[in-house]
Amino acid sequence: NSLWHGLVSLLVAIVYSLPAMGIMMRCLGGSIAVLATGAKCNSGLAAAGGLAALGMMGIAAFGFTVLCYMFSPAIALQYCKAYQFGDCFKFGEIFATMLRSPMDYLMLVLPFLLYLGVMFIPVANLVIGPLVLLMTSHLIGQYGAQVMDMANNTAVANKDVGFSRF
Repeated sequence: NSLWHGLVSLLVAIVYSLPAMGIMMRCLGGSIAVLATGAKCNSGLAAAGGLAALGMMGIAAFGFTVLCYMFSPAIALQYCKAYQFGDCFKFGEIFATMLRSPMDYLMLVLPFLLYLGVMFIPVANLVIGPLVLLMTSHLIGQYGAQVMDMANNTAVANKDVGFSRF
């Protein structure tokens, strides 16, 4: 059952990232085309433009990653309420979850933002990454229990788990 919930969570993450992946792939193709054209014609200006486009795409991807993480705790809590795929796309309830206690919700996002500072150091990434994941998961559970009244720990019947309300 836990594997099923993990696969549904992965599917939700893929669905939420599809628009960004499409935009990034289109920009990457354009940047590579400009780089190839600049290299073929020995044009330093075209090559510099292609590199600048790649850099801008990296900055946009970084910003989108931070934006996605801002919403992911609320989306995870929405799924944990009834274990339904469709509940992950109820945007009104997701925003309501974030705004019930904004300062407490910010505490869910801060560990990830701190992790971004050491993300590019390989050894620190191996140690701090799992610790941040454990700490953030624990905080998300506490937020759900205290702010959203999800502390009863009652299991959802197996027939209701999955795609039945999508």
